[in-house]
Amino acid sequence: MARDTVRLTFLADNRAARPGLAAEHGLSVLVEHGAHAVLFDAGASGAALRNAAALGVDLGRVEAVALSHGHDDHTGGMEALLAVLPGHVPVRAHPGALVRRYAVRPGRGASEIGFRGGEAVRRRLILADGSVGLAPGLVLTGHVPRISGFEDTGGPFYLDPGGREPDLIPDDQALVVMTGAGNILVCGCAHAGVVNTLMHAATVTGDDRFVAVVGGLHLGSATPERVRRTVRELRKMGVGRVGPAHCTGEAAGAALAAEFGDGFLHCGAGVVLEFP
Repeated sequence: MARDTVRLTFLADNRAARPGLAAEHGLSVLVEHGAHAVLFDAGASGAALRNAAALGVDLGRVEAVALSHGHDDHTGGMEALLAVLPGHVPVRAHPGALVRRYAVRPGRGASEIGFRGGEAVRRRLILADGSVGLAPGLVLTGHVPRISGFEDTGGPFYLDPGGREPDLIPDDQALVVMTGAGNILVCGCAHAGVVNTLMHAATVTGDDRFVAVVGGLHLGSATPERVRRTVRELRKMGVGRVGPAHCTGEAAGAALAAEFGDGFLHCGAGVVLEFP
């Protein structure tokens, strides 16, 4: 791969884009920037590992793993992946990723949805709440300030099973790929809000140009007004292309497709996106 090429390979997503690959409610993306490779999120189970094998992806090149936040659909595949990743590979996460957390829905009670990974995973964790460089041109944003005024976490998330203490998911972070043409933002769920995340990524990198935004945008339960405003803000911020995945939701995906046209990127397990 050319020195400046960026390649994103979706190893786990809610849908599979190729026959024979597994789909699951989760996300895992192999991010390659020239000679460097990091794994962003681990999916919900072993699907990312199985799909990597089916795609012929060499995980031995991975220099670091970054976790977007501490929900089980992004951390549940970590044990399976660590079994094949080199032993020196660090796993980066925000300290808040390890708290107990729940989804509490009326009529359905509480479901525990927090970090999944045994002692072997926890021993490999390196925790930091600020931005962290993972490899040349690959930066983890760290905690994202909530300043847009119209974005929220996107779901019934709580720190207790009784639904009394809201979980603001302060551990939510994204991966930024820095290129000469601008940034490529890779989101796990964007619980901090994709607009907030874009603004913070611009601050972290000193570059407010965005070639693309891809990954989970967690707009599945968003109001039509929030979806419209999000699309409008992405355009105002000059985002060139958008590739919604995982938790973005059908209505938001359709709105983004209508707005971005040829700049809309279809994602799914097995999809490979290249940015020369």
